[in-house]
Amino acid sequence: MGRTARTFAAAQRNDYMYFTGAFVYTPKIVAAYLDTCAWQPLEEVPDIDARIDMQEAFVLLRQKAPKQAQAVYKKYALGDTLSGPEKRNLSAGIETLTHKLNSGLRLSAESIDFTSKEN
Repeated sequence: MGRTARTFAAAQRNDYMYFTGAFVYTPKIVAAYLDTCAWQPLEEVPDIDARIDMQEAFVLLRQKAPKQAQAVYKKYALGDTLSGPEKRNLSAGIETLTHKLNSGLRLSAESIDFTSKEN
């Protein structure tokens, strides 16, 4: 499959996901959760579910786009100032995290076996 076809398919998946989703993360919400939940001490986290979502999405970001992940971590975990290229990576990283979170990161089908009998 060519690059153009993969890009088109990814865009269509994102459009469909946003169209059918019940809750949609926005870049603004993702940035707020990164700031308040992702790397805060557990007892200070206002939303545990958001922390779990952010950490799971960040692992995927680190695998897919390490420079974006580095900029996100530097800004939100370390509180450091970013350079120009790092700011662009931060913006792209938040956008990537937003798509990952909205693409069903925590929405996987559970298999239920009604035929097994516990003794």
